Amino acid sequence: MSLMTCAEDRPFRCLACGATFRRKEHLARHLFDVHISERHRHLCSICNAGFWSENSLASHLVKKHSMQTKRKPFKCGLCDYTSAYKGGLTRHTMIHTGEKPYSCTVCDATFRWSPSLTHHLRIHSGEKPFTCNVCDKAFSSKGCLKLHFRTHTGERPYKCKACGAAYAKRNRLTRHLKSHTGERPHRCHVCGAHFSEKSSLKIHLKIHTEEKPYQCKVCAAAFSTRYRLVGHLRIHSGEKPYHCSLCNTAFSHFSNLRRHAKTHTGEKPFQCTACHSSFAERHSLISHLTTVHT
Repeated sequence: MSLMTCAEDRPFRCLACGATFRRKEHLARHLFDVHISERHRHLCSICNAGFWSENSLASHLVKKHSMQTKRKPFKCGLCDYTSAYKGGLTRHTMIHTGEKPYSCTVCDATFRWSPSLTHHLRIHSGEKPFTCNVCDKAFSSKGCLKLHFRTHTGERPYKCKACGAAYAKRNRLTRHLKSHTGERPHRCHVCGAHFSEKSSLKIHLKIHTEEKPYQCKVCAAAFSTRYRLVGHLRIHSGEKPYHCSLCNTAFSHFSNLRRHAKTHTGEKPFQCTACHSSFAERHSLISHLTTVHT
């Protein structure tokens, strides 16, 4: 494109800084926002650009100076949450109010945020637009694809400060932290067993009801959780997505990879309190206790 074409496309020029605009009102807005500094109430401390509202200044800081500042002027009055945008704070307050304005037209599910509803609707439609470029597995959201990709890279960004254990998912770290505190607030009303997570209790209750809603379409085997069905399906597909970073051995389940990794490290974290023997796996410790110390 020639300079003449550019000039014709953006004929309105700011005499103060040389910026050009396609429309006269855009030039007027530019002059108003940037160069009439004596009338501005909110000035950028980095480049001196002026803005009429704190929200506009906050947006400018994030877009133009994200490396220099982490300013988040919008603060929640109920917790320590802060946001660079007023909209971010508005969405956050729904956590406290319980408001869920986005409703599914197929079922009764409701959501706080529009992207959550979009993701949910793909459950009904079966749409999976995000594909892994390593194994071609498809996912309904970019977030799910990102989490899956860590099975190939071995990335575990969420680390326990107490023992150094690392996890690919934040919720796995949250669950692990309760192993240090011993917190198990969720109790089974049938047998009295306690669990650290409500989801774990829900899975446990299926033992009592013998409910197995997840059925294999290949061999008709049924399972109490979706996770166990997914693991079972790998028997039919031969898929082994979990790879050892040291010897490249592949496994169908992450637990098998974790068990295998200990053959390289020699790690034996499960120790007998009676004789101080150590074991790589919890079940080996339990077997030792029942056969040697009972």
